[in-house]
Amino acid sequence: MNAFRIVSVSSIIALASVAAAGSAWSTGTLAVVKMGDGFTGLTSATADVSLVEFDRLTGAPTTAQLDLTFDGTTGLTLTGNTTGEGGMNVTGHVATIGGYPFSPGTAGASALLGRRVLQANLTGSGTLGAAQDLPISGVIRDAVLFSGLNFAISTSNAGVQVGVFGSDVTSSGSAETNTRYLTRPAWNGSVGYSVTSGGNRVKEINTGELWLDAVAAGIIVADFAISNDGLTLYLASDAVTSTGGVWRFTRADTSVPFAGLTGVRMYSTASTRHITLYEAGGQHQVFATHRSGSTSTIYGFLDAGNMPGASAPTWTVSAPANTVYLGISAIPAPPVTISGTVQLQDYVGSMGRPLLELSLRAVGGTTTVASVPVTLSNTGTYSRTLSEVVTPGSYDVYLDGSPWLRRKLGSVTLSSGSNTANFTLFNGDVDDSGEVDAADIDSVISHFGETPDSPSWLESADVDGSEEVDAADIDIVIASFGSVDE
Repeated sequence: MNAFRIVSVSSIIALASVAAAGSAWSTGTLAVVKMGDGFTGLTSATADVSLVEFDRLTGAPTTAQLDLTFDGTTGLTLTGNTTGEGGMNVTGHVATIGGYPFSPGTAGASALLGRRVLQANLTGSGTLGAAQDLPISGVIRDAVLFSGLNFAISTSNAGVQVGVFGSDVTSSGSAETNTRYLTRPAWNGSVGYSVTSGGNRVKEINTGELWLDAVAAGIIVADFAISNDGLTLYLASDAVTSTGGVWRFTRADTSVPFAGLTGVRMYSTASTRHITLYEAGGQHQVFATHRSGSTSTIYGFLDAGNMPGASAPTWTVSAPANTVYLGISAIPAPPVTISGTVQLQDYVGSMGRPLLELSLRAVGGTTTVASVPVTLSNTGTYSRTLSEVVTPGSYDVYLDGSPWLRRKLGSVTLSSGSNTANFTLFNGDVDDSGEVDAADIDSVISHFGETPDSPSWLESADVDGSEEVDAADIDIVIASFGSVDE
């Protein structure tokens, strides 16, 4: 995982908050960069920029919209004929985008000095947030926020640059100069970038670790997205040849790169430039934008993980006249959080002492899909946020930890945000075998009379937590004899 400098919030260059017109932004929808005001034809001069929201299941636009256009102080612009600018990533509910601090209609902006990285807060009706001006030239193609106030940008002439809001100094995050697009922190918390110089590849910033080698002839790597488990990569190829479109690459495990020859060209169209992935209910839902001249389209694929080659999109949306769609990013739902109270039977010790494990399985399944350690408060409460690997749905939820038997809450519906799961754990499984048996009685007897100061102290043999292995512990194990894990 990459680490960068962190500065205090007081050093951020704050922009005035500008409320957006329309309704509130929602989780699980799509934020899309729209360039153009709908009236003025797009030229090489700078143009208006806004973020617009779409329903990811239908492609229908909502009324949520946030104007990013530079007004002399706040906002930014993009050059109207660009095919390489306008990349944007949403991390949490913050969209990050790079552009120019120049007014609409500014000619020759790409030759002028000065670029801007801008945050937009997509909560409520949406507001402009912090900005950082950078004394650089060239084109900012994409931007991403991660690790607190840190950001990364991909550029046309300086590779990937990493920086922090509050400072106009950046450092190099890639060896190549001509980089393309970034992805929000991937399965391992890192940020990747795509590059075409020296071959079409996807790498991790700073380390240069190779994630994808697009060996399939003719693929031009543009934007990309990686699944939460790190095993599937979706790629937008903006080739104008027969290899343009949306590709899917897979690998067996995260220790090896994706192999280009295993790629499946799910959708065939030239000049696909930006892509995003949303995982829901076990499905990979993929969304991409295409631009060729004045033609611009958004494509939605609602079961991309199972799509064969040469498939059709689930839905398609075309941009209005004098506008184009550029960057696209799904607005992630809040992670699943589980909280509750645990009652430890036949236990008199400190509630904060035992370490437990909370785990999830598919309903009726035997394979653990996620597990996290749990430490109780002094009153027996706990709260754990699970990783994004856990999508909302129905699960069997387990809690375990020696000397307690594992207990199961079956078919628990977990939604994004807060969920409750209360447990009562039964005592006596000293060796954590999943059954209270003669071996547990033998273990307590062999440690009889010991305390935490004893050289051979076994904490699980002190089943009641009294800090002495005594007759009470033997009684508890005998009373639970024959009990098993759920």
